[in-house]
Amino acid sequence: MPHDAGVYRVELLGEGKSGPVVVANVPVYVDVDEPAEIPAGASRVSNSAEDEPPAEQVPAPVQVEERILRLLNEARAEARVGTVVADDVLASIARAHSLDMADHGFFGHVSPTTGGPGDRLQQAGLRLASYGENLARASSAREAFATLMDSPAHRGSMLDPHFTHVGIGAVVRPQAAGGDPFITVTLVLASR
Repeated sequence: MPHDAGVYRVELLGEGKSGPVVVANVPVYVDVDEPAEIPAGASRVSNSAEDEPPAEQVPAPVQVEERILRLLNEARAEARVGTVVADDVLASIARAHSLDMADHGFFGHVSPTTGGPGDRLQQAGLRLASYGENLARASSAREAFATLMDSPAHRGSMLDPHFTHVGIGAVVRPQAAGGDPFITVTLVLASR
């Protein structure tokens, strides 16, 4: 049976108390050489003209949100699926969920207080034909985006041509002792 050479990803999903979780995400190299190990902190996402703030500066949540939107639309343009429009209502829902996770020490789609993504959309009075929710924790917007794009399930929703709008909500918490900031991000993608 013929196959295309390239790098494929195998992802195992499980069910946790706060919803679906990625248990493992492993690259599989078919008829291509494995790359040399990527140094810690190196990004797998290309830099665009506007880069992350300097490491000693904690980014504002709006900077993280704008950066992820830019990266998302660059990836969508490259995949020829059309860009998504920033949506204030979806962003409000995304920000509230990121804040809920950061303040209450959980990471998942199901909140003990607000329920799942569908519950949050319904509470906001939205009835959507289709929607998706992606979550990331990272030390930069670029790292959060790379983590999502490395996951086949998350990448699939981010590049879904049916989605026309997105709300991105970030919470940035500085780490103690001068470490990297801790960023929690929620993306709510929808057909509007």
